[in-house]
Amino acid sequence: MANRLRDSSPRSLLRRRSERYRRPRLPAALFAIMIFAVLGVGAPDSATAAPTAGTYTNPIRDGADPWLAFHDGQYFLASTTAASVITVSTSPSLATLGAATPTVVYDASTQPTEYQDNIWAPEIHRFGDRWYLYYTAQIEGDISTHRNFVAESQGDSPLGPYTYKGQLEGPDIFSIDGTVLTVDDQLYYIYAGIPTSGAQKLYIAPMSDPWTLAAEPRILSEPNYEWEKIGDGETQEGAYPIYRNGKIYVTYSAAQCGTPDYAIGLLTYTGGDPADRASWTKTPEPIFSKSPENGVYGPGHHSFFTSPDGTEDWIVYHARDYANSSDCGEPRTIRAQKINWTADDKPDLGIPAALGTALPLPAGDPG
Repeated sequence: MANRLRDSSPRSLLRRRSERYRRPRLPAALFAIMIFAVLGVGAPDSATAAPTAGTYTNPIRDGADPWLAFHDGQYFLASTTAASVITVSTSPSLATLGAATPTVVYDASTQPTEYQDNIWAPEIHRFGDRWYLYYTAQIEGDISTHRNFVAESQGDSPLGPYTYKGQLEGPDIFSIDGTVLTVDDQLYYIYAGIPTSGAQKLYIAPMSDPWTLAAEPRILSEPNYEWEKIGDGETQEGAYPIYRNGKIYVTYSAAQCGTPDYAIGLLTYTGGDPADRASWTKTPEPIFSKSPENGVYGPGHHSFFTSPDGTEDWIVYHARDYANSSDCGEPRTIRAQKINWTADDKPDLGIPAALGTALPLPAGDPG
């Protein structure tokens, strides 16, 4: 692909994100009602055929930046709200998860921080007997203040309730999309950030506990392939770890999030210090990308989960069903599908499935 001129300054990148999820501030209870209405929660998509026994159909529901896990007989689903609250939907089956009424598990407006607005990309991870809610928020009205935060559950449940634990402090730059990697029982925080100049990169730092960075973050990866530079701005974001037979990978999303070419890339850990970028190799091509034949465009920001019986690995991601998108704020839907593994234990995400296709439920899912 021929190179072309881009304005990739931090100010330009943030301006293009500024309409990503903007909504006016309202009281939390009213905001939650609006979120549920926007997401279409409580009613199946009328354009999607009802699944037959033992199957489900995508999309699961409207939304973006999904995190999903199966724990103690239930699926738990969180995604971007662009509000001051974080909600989680629960259901014993993937087939009924989209119709479940979300529970508000965290309200940033009640916490001791001024970063209460425009929450993106929540993830929930269990360490010890507590769950930790990682999220991105900004000071009201100023997208450039987006930073990463963590809240801790008061008990041993993904539904919390959660209380504010603190900011995951790295360089004072635009920072989003945090996740946690584990290598030899050591935790590492990975997130996306835009430095004072240049592209949006992935950063990594060891953690002394689930809410504290133990060292200054270092660059883990940055856009250097043309597919990572599509759209206005060079972008890597939305990282997530996945493990297989002792091998460790980090997947991420790249290209500008509003384009149909938003896709998923792969980093492979090769040994040594996980916080050293030299310990990782990047796959040159995306491992999960648009499928025009299936009507799927911009498949990206994602997480992985395990089937109820523990035998299968699955991906949950967001995408669009039209090719002419240009802005991150345009509607997206949440989808899920089973992944496979190559003979040398690399993740094989396959091809995004078409909407409305009857797909087998995860192994052990009661339907």
